[in-house]
Amino acid sequence: YNQMEPGCYDIINYYGIGGIGKTSLLVTKLQREIRNKVDSKSDICAYYNFEKNQQKSDFLFILSRQIMLRNKGSKFPVFDYAFEKWMRETGKSQEEINSYIAGKENEIFSIEGLIDKAGAIASDVLPFMNITTTMAKGVIGFLEKSTHRNELASGENARIVYEINCLQGVEIETRLEKFFAHDAKKILREIKTPFVIMLDGYEALVNKLGQGDKARAEDNWLHEPKIGLVRKLPNVLWVVAGREKLHWEEDILPNEQTHLMGQISLEDAKLYFHKIGIFDEKMIAGLHKLTSGTPVYMDWCYKQYIQLQREKGYEIKLEDFGSNT
Repeated sequence: YNQMEPGCYDIINYYGIGGIGKTSLLVTKLQREIRNKVDSKSDICAYYNFEKNQQKSDFLFILSRQIMLRNKGSKFPVFDYAFEKWMRETGKSQEEINSYIAGKENEIFSIEGLIDKAGAIASDVLPFMNITTTMAKGVIGFLEKSTHRNELASGENARIVYEINCLQGVEIETRLEKFFAHDAKKILREIKTPFVIMLDGYEALVNKLGQGDKARAEDNWLHEPKIGLVRKLPNVLWVVAGREKLHWEEDILPNEQTHLMGQISLEDAKLYFHKIGIFDEKMIAGLHKLTSGTPVYMDWCYKQYIQLQREKGYEIKLEDFGSNT
């Protein structure tokens, strides 16, 4: 983050097995570090988890609103025009459009303020938890037509609008990332500090859409040289977490910027087990080996330990936990 050149972009990739702590790394540790290094009043971080929703259109809509919430007065006129036109041309009524916006509003507020419910994460450690309903009122929905008119008729916007008007509904959807980038890069160039976009659960995006080469092709809208969103947005640090190492082009993601999240060391595991009341060194070493030092499995062993105490009422042995992960 500190080494980023003004107007450029960069990527960091964290990957590892499920339960190793990728989400906690993104939404607690890294954001706490960002808050400590940068003015704590600055909202410079957006978060999205593909495990819940893999649709490109939904991701772009939610990200546009997160950027708008963090930068007072910023707008996405071209993207909004394209998005609404796409919805109408694919048969959506005004009621359905309003329902979509209401649903996304709830989803955005869930991302902004209720991550702690999903991941048992205290909201006070997240730097972007100061968004209120009052501040967001009028930001989530589309701009009024009268407000749109002047902005869409000026300069480069007019040329892009002409392009949108020449497209059919489905064709618009295939180019939404282009229209998003058109508006976003204007906003991001104005921000004094780099903006951080955290993408979590990335494997859900590619696993849903395909396997192998097909999977990598289906997420081209994010990284591909000609159309990729990553390459189009200036002043952004992308932090991408998933179970598998990203297979993106080396010119945007050098190998040294991909990081495998490995097991917790035995010494750290001892601290964990001591804290929850397990002190037998042989038992701890055995549980560390059994769980491969993975936090979610260590938590499971603790719950199993409590259950065994209730059921058996005598000294618990390592064998009681089974022979494999």
